[in-house]
Amino acid sequence: MGLMAPARTPKPILEKLLATLVKAVQTPATRELFERQGADPVTSTPAEFKKFVAEEYARFTQAIRLANLKPE
Repeated sequence: MGLMAPARTPKPILEKLLATLVKAVQTPATRELFERQGADPVTSTPAEFKKFVAEEYARFTQAIRLANLKPE
């Protein structure tokens, strides 16, 4: 799960969103809510998240091809 912003969102806005997100995730109530749902609440930089999404996309694309799955 992650938070995304439109392309070309100004860097200062992205930085403010990240700071706000980090602060929210660090609150005990938010951490507890995520943990009750089986999530491990972590934060990353926009670059780290972009890399993660690209890696997951590639991994699932390969799995879909190997399984010969087709949309219905």
